[in-house]
Parts: sequence; C-alpha cells; structure tokens
Amino acid sequence: MSALSTPFRIALLLSVSLNLLLAAALAGLVWRQPPTASAEAPGPQRSLPDPRGLERALPPERRGIVREALQGQRRELMASARALRDARSQVQAVLQAPEFDASELAAALAEVRAREQATAEIAHAGLLRLAERLEPHERALLADGIQQHSRHPRRGAR
Repeated sequence: MSALSTPFRIALLLSVSLNLLLAAALAGLVWRQPPTASAEAPGPQRSLPDPRGLERALPPERRGIVREALQGQRRELMASARALRDARSQVQAVLQAPEFDASELAAALAEVRAREQATAEIAHAGLLRLAERLEPHERALLADGIQQHSRHPRRGAR
C-alpha cells in the first residue's frame, strides 16, 4: 500500500483543490476583464484602408482627390458605424443576460450582419467614386495600398 497516512492524503487533496479553485477564479477574472480603449483594442474590421492610407498611396499633389471623393459620405458612414457598434453591443448584452434566449441572439446577430453590409456598401461606394477620378497608374497605386492593407490589417482586428 501507500506510505502516506489518511490525514495527510486529505490535506494534500484539499490543498490541490484549493489551488485549482484559485487558479480558475483568477483565469475567470482575466478572461472577463473588458479591453481597454486603445489602438490595440479590437474594433470593427474594415474592408478598406483608412482614407489617410488611401491618400498616402497617391502622389502628394493628388491626395486632395481622396477627401473630395469621400467628403459627401462621411456623416453617413459615421452614422452607419455607430449603428454597427450598437448592434454589436446588443449581441454582447444578449450573451451576458442571465437567461439565454437563442432567438434573441439570432436576431441580434442578423442585425450585426445587416449593419456590416450597410457600412461596407457606403465605404465601397466611396471607393468607386474615388477610383472613377483616378488615372490608371493611380488606381494601380491604390490597389497596391489596399492589397498591403489586407496583408497587414490593423492590430487588434479580428
């Protein structure tokens, strides 16, 4: 048999159990901690680079064309992005609710998809307006900038 006494085995088992409980509690705290608001925090993934990135892809004398092409959609895009953030917050609220409702989650996720689609349509319309104003070699520079963005998305984007 074993050389360990019964009281020693019980104490060892309690010690291991307490350590596992503390480790699980600590892991739970770390996992549930909300991300800090910073450039590193995940945000909505973009299907296009930031307008400043589009400007940098063009020669300095032609960079104003980006602002001109995107100027009319700025408010609409900002409102759409706000609605997308709100829809994502609703998904989070449904997931954190004490009682899970699968139909509520399905509806919230459908709203996120719809808002993502609407936001992408606005951004893509701006890209189309911009591309129509560019010379062929400038469109090639723009395409290179978009390709580079897709290889190296914003840090924290999922």
